[in-house]
Amino acid sequence: MTQTSQIRCIHEPFGDAFYFGTERLSDRYENDEKARRESGFADVTFGGVVKTILEAQKEGKRLFIKDIAHYLIPPNSPTTITTSPPTPPSLLPYASNKPPIPTNPTVLPLPVLRLFHWTFLIRHPRYSIPSYYRCTIPPLSAKTGFTNFLPSEAGYQELRQLFEHLVNTGLIGPRIAGRSEKPTDDDNNKTDICVIDATTLLAAPHETLQTYCASTSLPYHPSMLSWSSPAAQALARPAFAKWPGFHDDVIASTGLRTGVVEDKSREDEDREWRECFGEEAARMIRRCVEECLGDYEFLRKFAVGV
Repeated sequence: MTQTSQIRCIHEPFGDAFYFGTERLSDRYENDEKARRESGFADVTFGGVVKTILEAQKEGKRLFIKDIAHYLIPPNSPTTITTSPPTPPSLLPYASNKPPIPTNPTVLPLPVLRLFHWTFLIRHPRYSIPSYYRCTIPPLSAKTGFTNFLPSEAGYQELRQLFEHLVNTGLIGPRIAGRSEKPTDDDNNKTDICVIDATTLLAAPHETLQTYCASTSLPYHPSMLSWSSPAAQALARPAFAKWPGFHDDVIASTGLRTGVVEDKSREDEDREWRECFGEEAARMIRRCVEECLGDYEFLRKFAVGV
């Protein structure tokens, strides 16, 4: 968002269709038509989101789209995909005449998946799950509108499913960003596997972002790590306004600086969660963390700086 002269950012566009639209995959607002209507996205479709992205591309700037993998995958999908989910009607015009790939876990046809240069941001579930749980209980739930915690929204399984599908179809890889393997002539025409771990990004922000920019063919400049100017702040607030409460910390921030994430013991984490959320919630958080851990550790094997 600090490079507005050459990049336009779009924040979580597929969440509109996933939660609120006529082709919604989530049941969070299934019985709350009032909330769907008040969101302003009740008529949004997945195809409509793709059309909006294609229209924005005509501006001539490169698009940076931050989104969440489970918005593209029906909830509770099996770990091993043998039959792709049905293509939403609005996406049929974007589908090819060829038979769909049966192991595609997403609702997006392959021609749509090919539109994007895919990169991945991951975070250890021991940090992300309690942070997300906090957004689903008072007082923060009054802002977020999420009044119950759904483990299905953790998203780690879906992120791995998407990642593996992109690797298996050749849309990313085999070269891994930041690794020293000598590229072949064939590799030069392919997209790196680019996975950023939030802990690494915080520990070494300049080095990690340099590697990311090299992988995505973007010019790197240290100013990317600062957004303290009034103009940058004015740009950030409306960009993150769609999901109030979830992004309060980042909206209040002015840059990304080197930091170290405290490495607590399991016992200390459980005690902290019990004190913050209660005994039952602490057990639920721990169970969700354990369920997500394997997928996180799999993805981390490909991360920059690991």
